[in-house]
Amino acid sequence: MNPFQYLEPKSVDEACRLLGELGEQVKVIAGGQSLVLLLKQRVITPEYLIGIKALNELDYLTTDRDTIAIGALTTHRTVETSPIIKKELPMLSDYQGGNTEGS
Repeated sequence: MNPFQYLEPKSVDEACRLLGELGEQVKVIAGGQSLVLLLKQRVITPEYLIGIKALNELDYLTTDRDTIAIGALTTHRTVETSPIIKKELPMLSDYQGGNTEGS
């Protein structure tokens, strides 16, 4: 892996400011499974990583009339088990973990 600077903003506003300032030189990391693999393979070589895992305000699933909003830190499990999703977007809650039998 190439060296990079790891930044942990304390708010969404700070994260947005950093993204605006650093532009193409930055990648955002929350859990990091996919990103770490790309870093190890040197597919991407950002100068900065912005860790957003601690920004709890990005963990939400809400509805307002005809809109469903899913935050960047909302887990797949939360989406899968949400009554809102089961009612309005059942295809998302029926995910079979990559099982393509019958399709």
